[in-house]
Amino acid sequence: MRCLDRQGAMGTQMEYCLQPQATSALAQRRRSLGWTAVVLMAASMPGVAQRCGPETGQKTPENVVCPLSDSQTQKSIEAFAKIAAAIGGEPRCLGCHGRVNPYIDGTGSDPANPGAPPSEFEHGPGKVDHGADCNECHSNMAKKTCDGKPSNWMTAPDFLAFVGRDAPTICKQIRDILHTGKDFLGHLKDDNGANNFAGTAFNGDRGLDRKMFPEKEVPTEKPHISKAAFMKRAQDWIDAMGGEFKGDKACGCEPEHFAIQFSSTTSIDIQSLHHESVMGPVKIPIDFKDDGSFDGSATSVFNAGGTVADCGEQSKLSVPFKVSGNAKETTKEQSMHIDMEYPFSMAMSISTECPDGGSSNLQTGLQAPNITLPIETTGKVGEQLAGAVQTGPGMVTSTDLQIVRTDEAGP
Repeated sequence: MRCLDRQGAMGTQMEYCLQPQATSALAQRRRSLGWTAVVLMAASMPGVAQRCGPETGQKTPENVVCPLSDSQTQKSIEAFAKIAAAIGGEPRCLGCHGRVNPYIDGTGSDPANPGAPPSEFEHGPGKVDHGADCNECHSNMAKKTCDGKPSNWMTAPDFLAFVGRDAPTICKQIRDILHTGKDFLGHLKDDNGANNFAGTAFNGDRGLDRKMFPEKEVPTEKPHISKAAFMKRAQDWIDAMGGEFKGDKACGCEPEHFAIQFSSTTSIDIQSLHHESVMGPVKIPIDFKDDGSFDGSATSVFNAGGTVADCGEQSKLSVPFKVSGNAKETTKEQSMHIDMEYPFSMAMSISTECPDGGSSNLQTGLQAPNITLPIETTGKVGEQLAGAVQTGPGMVTSTDLQIVRTDEAGP
């Protein structure tokens, strides 16, 4: 491959960043998998003294509760906004995260790859083939810190582009691909020992071969923020979440609220007594504290009806519910303990009517001993914890409990 001739580089506003992008589904898949595999491969090799790449066996939990308090969430959003502000205007980040497409002439969209972000800067050497060896020009990258070997130049796949994306979107991208706070810090430090893009970015030289691209022709341009200052912003973000990534990829990136949704049906068939009570789904908003504990409360109504002998009855029972517990949602552990407590005091109204014309109406308050139902779950949203239990002769109670997302904050 022939890189940019030296004269052509003079006085041009171009980024020298070979950016292999796929134009076919197969190539795109291969590039995306390769971007992840490169940083993970060495970690699985026997005999390697120092790990190359992030920790293996880790995965960001999917669709689970975010056990951050509202205060922690707000602090996390504010802390990440400072990170997004730095990378969103930094050529040394954007050059490899969607700003330059070397497989098109000039700038703009890529007709062969609609998923690629529009290129904002023309690639220095001009259009190159997809099979180009990036290291022919980018041969001066910072070396891998895990084994001291040369790094290989590549760019992030399209789904990790920063161009044209807001802070919450970029935050979720990072949370999805870097599963722990340790991995994120390691990525900014030295790419966790693997291909050292971070070190190259802070060197400011694009990893260019200086024999081909002398300093006077393509000057070094270091980032606008120092590595120490940027690392501090990263640590501040992690600290805002309690010192580690928690929940799914949206946790700490945008506000999230959750509720315990509960419904119940009880049927009684004992000789001449036939009765059914139904409580539709009630959402009990929960409020997380900084330590992952939570509580919440709500009131629901059981609507009941049936017959005894020849008389019919209708009744309503208002029942307050309380929930409490704690959740731990990290890459290594997903667990949520829920204590559902009911009833405390109940308001009941009953009306009866018999064939002989007799009828009655009653409204009363009932005091009952508290019942606590302990529930263990992974904290996955939508996971149904349902069951039917025979609570006595001729009596069957069916319940459905699940965690749901809600726009309503807890108490």
